[in-house]
Amino acid sequence: MGSSVSMHLPPAFEWQHQITHDITEHQRVISGAPFHYQQLSSEPFHGTVTEIKLGRLKLFRDMLSTDVLKSGTLDRHTLCVSMPLSPHRAPLRCMGHVFEQAGMLVSHGHRLPELCAPGGVTVLVIGLAFDYLAALMDAQSCAPVVIEPFHRPLTARDGLWRLARQFGEANAQTLLQHNPLWRRELHDALIMALVDKLSCEEVHHLTPSYRQRVVDRARDLIAAQPDQPVSILTLCTDIGVSRRKLQYCFQTCLGMSPVSYIKLFRLNAVQRVLSTADHLTRVQDEAARWGFFHMGRFATEYRQFFGERPSETLVRAQRKAG
Repeated sequence: MGSSVSMHLPPAFEWQHQITHDITEHQRVISGAPFHYQQLSSEPFHGTVTEIKLGRLKLFRDMLSTDVLKSGTLDRHTLCVSMPLSPHRAPLRCMGHVFEQAGMLVSHGHRLPELCAPGGVTVLVIGLAFDYLAALMDAQSCAPVVIEPFHRPLTARDGLWRLARQFGEANAQTLLQHNPLWRRELHDALIMALVDKLSCEEVHHLTPSYRQRVVDRARDLIAAQPDQPVSILTLCTDIGVSRRKLQYCFQTCLGMSPVSYIKLFRLNAVQRVLSTADHLTRVQDEAARWGFFHMGRFATEYRQFFGERPSETLVRAQRKAG
């Protein structure tokens, strides 16, 4: 009798929403789960992070105004389904694959595939425990879920997408907080829609493409030499590809040239340090550490990209540090 009654109780609910003002703050406010973000475009930055617990579901919703590379971890015992809640003005890119239309990306929560997302798109990640999901699918005679990452297209008529988009509506928190019946109905309907989608055979399994492997190797080489920007000639020689091939791989996987990526990688690295600096940190030292030796040019590029001078980032961080 006790277990029967508990099945009809409204699912537990928590909602935490935060507004962020730079890429480092956005990364820092996410509780519990390590995420990494890299800003790729120079629009004025604003972001939002919403973490939701709804019964057996863990949901993570974020939006950034700038193009970003993002990766992270939610829970090693969880299957994660990621999907855009809003239209995107440019393709989503993942593991060397380019997705023009909306879809859901299914992956292990221990390591979410790196996603290259255009600015302005809201992405929702839904997490559900493997053991609970496996029991549900077994009870419904569904095939076991494949652990390898895969992608499925979504259309406006898909029940899962319609349900997920309710978490992006302005009154979602109020309804979930004060309407236990609706909370139970949404919780159960979302889980059933997940099971339906996960048991469908129409999937596009994702493995890193050759282009992605080239880009990954290049990025490793770039990160290994922070104080001396690696040349395109060195990248081509060490990887064993032509300049044209390297350019094509970066353009496909990241939507930019390798030269642009090298500069953005270094600018992000300096911004990350300045955003968490103490009173001993100096802009000149951190700029030089990442290969910027012409301070006037560095300050101009930094301001164009992040919308403020590096000294402003540093002063704000030092004030927070006390």
